[in-house]
Amino acid sequence: MITFYGTQAQARADAAARSLREKVLCFVVRERELLVFDHVPDGGAGVQVVAGGVEAAEAPEAAAVRELREESGLQLSKPQYLCSYLWEAQLPHRFTRIPTPLLRLIASPTNGSTTPTGICFPSTGPTSQTPSWTGRWMRHCLTSLDI
Repeated sequence: MITFYGTQAQARADAAARSLREKVLCFVVRERELLVFDHVPDGGAGVQVVAGGVEAAEAPEAAAVRELREESGLQLSKPQYLCSYLWEAQLPHRFTRIPTPLLRLIASPTNGSTTPTGICFPSTGPTSQTPSWTGRWMRHCLTSLDI
């Protein structure tokens, strides 16, 4: 179930009151394209966008910039806040509840350094497989990303 908050401040206050760790979700757009990642091997993850946890005392905007750099190697700044929501789901082995701000970062269509196509990022840890994901630009038709 998804519940939208009226403001980012309400979402952050709710997360703090419930002792929940926030997660950022990033829509990185370049003209009519959205940055997505394919996990290899898939393992059921499917196509995903940049996302990750907000560290203690870190602003969601800073987390978005950091996660983008860690997951894609791209260095973009000035994320634009779109909305905040609370995602609640019964997963096979647990119930999860994650407050999530959604932010947009804009990549320049003329800057070659913002093309992550074919970039592979290795996993870490004892069970890692290489590569763990590859980035690519996918055409989108979501007009709300153009605001």
